[in-house]
Amino acid sequence: MRRFRLTSALLVSGIAIASSTAVVVSREAPPATAKLPDLLKARLHTATESRRVAEQQFEQGTAAFGDVLTWSRREIEAGLDLAATKADRLALLERYVEQARHEEAVAARRAAAGIGSTLDVHSAQYERLGAEVRLARAQSE
Repeated sequence: MRRFRLTSALLVSGIAIASSTAVVVSREAPPATAKLPDLLKARLHTATESRRVAEQQFEQGTAAFGDVLTWSRREIEAGLDLAATKADRLALLERYVEQARHEEAVAARRAAAGIGSTLDVHSAQYERLGAEVRLARAQSE
C-alpha cells in the first residue's frame, strides 16, 4: 500500500479522488484463488471507503450529492451480501435508514443555506423512503 497526495481529479481503482485529498490506495488485487467471502469483504471495504470519500468531498464542495447516495447504496448492498442472518440484515438496514435520515438532513440544511439544491433534498428524501421500505419489507419476512 502507498500513500498518495493527488493534486488533480483522478480515477483510481474506481474511486474519484479530488484535489489535495490524501488517500490510501491499494494496488493489490485479490488473488485469483480468492474465495467468495474474501471478495465480498473487499467489495464492502471499497464501498465503505468510497462512501467516506464521497461524503468528505461533498462537504468540501468537490463532489455531487448523488455520489454520496450512490456509494451509500453500494455500501448497503455489499453489506447485505455478507449478512449471514436476518438479524444481521435488519441491523444493516436500520443503520442505512439512520444514514439516509442524516443525509436528508444535510441536504435540507445545505439547500436552506443556499449551497445545495432542492433536487438534492428530493433525492435524499427518495433514498430515505427507499431505505425505510426495504427495512419494513425485511421486518415482515
